[in-house]
Amino acid sequence: MFAEQIHSRIVLNNLSRKKEYFVIAFYIKKPPTLMSE
Repeated sequence: MFAEQIHSRIVLNNLSRKKEYFVIAFYIKKPPTLMSE
């Protein structure tokens, strides 16, 4: 039970980290004019 909680927490951390990378890459690809909208 405890190990499962740790594993799910690690998976969530990895997902949030990938999401951060995706958002950063998305902002880098998009022009600033589109971000201001």
